[in-house]
Amino acid sequence: KKPKSKSVLMQAGEEKITFYGHSAFALSAGGFTVYVDPWLQTNPACTAQRLDQHHPNAILISHGHGDHVGDTVSLVAQNPKCQAYMIHELSMVLAQQDPKIADRIVGMNKGGTVKLGGGFSATMVTALHSSSTENEAPMEQGASPLHAAGEAAGWIIHMPSGKTVYHSGDTDVFMDMKIISELWQPSLAMLCIGDHYTMGPVGAAYALNNLLTSVTRVVPMHWGTFPLLTGRPEDLKAKVKHTEVVVLSSGQAIVL
Repeated sequence: KKPKSKSVLMQAGEEKITFYGHSAFALSAGGFTVYVDPWLQTNPACTAQRLDQHHPNAILISHGHGDHVGDTVSLVAQNPKCQAYMIHELSMVLAQQDPKIADRIVGMNKGGTVKLGGGFSATMVTALHSSSTENEAPMEQGASPLHAAGEAAGWIIHMPSGKTVYHSGDTDVFMDMKIISELWQPSLAMLCIGDHYTMGPVGAAYALNNLLTSVTRVVPMHWGTFPLLTGRPEDLKAKVKHTEVVVLSSGQAIVL
């Protein structure tokens, strides 16, 4: 028999995931690039902060906090074929920020799958976290400084080769991670480990050891950007049983 993996990779091209600090990633194959949570310009952990260095074909947003929405609106405006996908309520907020790109801000909800182009698709899954955006307009007396932005989410990204990867967004560990693993079989996960605002290494290790059993490699994220994010990859490494921990610096990539 001819090896299936070789023929698939010839069609899809090399598949890689590039880290840009905090929770920002770019997944690329065959000249098509999908960004997740592209906080770039003001991200102290990002070494490629100029937006003209980035040309996403699609963007996935986990939730409404500024360190995850990041530069989404500007990137969509600067890349005319780019569409951004997120929970429905957040899409309504971002569409109002720049009406000229409103038709390329796509709202959806958990359980839904969208085709992104280039052989990529993405399924929105649950996360345990809050979600809101800051109100940029002048506030009337007594008005809230925040907009409700729906619920937080994670993403399963289906690569052109047929492989799947999991971006957890901001979350605590939760039992339904077992369903995510069994249903979608991600082989690689991008997991938050910073603690304080998300789960720390203890929670992430529990998830990998007991729930995300399909995952063989994990890229820690959402750690060290701020002093409050005290979780460290070495603490995760000490607690996982079967998963390779791959620590990336901004600009570094891992090949699937």
